[in-house]
Amino acid sequence: MKEHPILFTGEMVKAILEGRKTQTRRVIKPQPFDVAQSRRLDNDGLLPTMENPHTPKYIKCPYGKPGDVLWVRESFIPCTPGHQSCKIRDATYVCYRDGTQKDKASGNVAPWQGPATAKWKKGYHKFSPSIHMPRWASRISLTVTDVRVERVQDISSDDARAEGIGDENEWLPCPACGGAGVHGAFGEGYSVTEVDCSTCNTPRKAFRVLWDSINADRGFGWAENPWAWAVTFERIEE
Repeated sequence: MKEHPILFTGEMVKAILEGRKTQTRRVIKPQPFDVAQSRRLDNDGLLPTMENPHTPKYIKCPYGKPGDVLWVRESFIPCTPGHQSCKIRDATYVCYRDGTQKDKASGNVAPWQGPATAKWKKGYHKFSPSIHMPRWASRISLTVTDVRVERVQDISSDDARAEGIGDENEWLPCPACGGAGVHGAFGEGYSVTEVDCSTCNTPRKAFRVLWDSINADRGFGWAENPWAWAVTFERIEE
């Protein structure tokens, strides 16, 4: 069993804490060569690909394999006694965006204490980027239960919900398209082309918006349909 850090936004951290998020998809870098279909990793946690017919190439998943642990990095404020923000090397506890804090010595997580809450609400404290969070400051650990490799557009509605997209009651079948999310439209030469339904909203569409907000500017948007690590996990209750 190995441990691997993983970054999540504040909204996704909230979804994990609420039990709504049990999957995450991350772009594979570099994009694999000649992967014919979605697949799971081999027993060594490697994705076998073929750059040419005689030269096998393997890509290792940076998020591990089933049985490994992910520790979550999120934005935070390093603090010292008296609720003074400080450099991380001097911190005795850290505070999170949802109004909780973790003590370095005991590892206990509790609501913010004293005047810090009011200062946080007024924006007096500056949050450090999640990439700078050390291991001791992480409050969420996840056990990897499955790792697949698939095109991002292959995500199902159930998997989109597992990504933390909305609540099942929000996705009632659309009266216009029956929940398919698309309509058939006749084009030139009477061929049928699927077009997005303008009436409904679906988990997959909501995930597409989320995906593009993170990856489109980096050249890995939904339209490019990149290969992605699809990681399923369970939260470790501490």
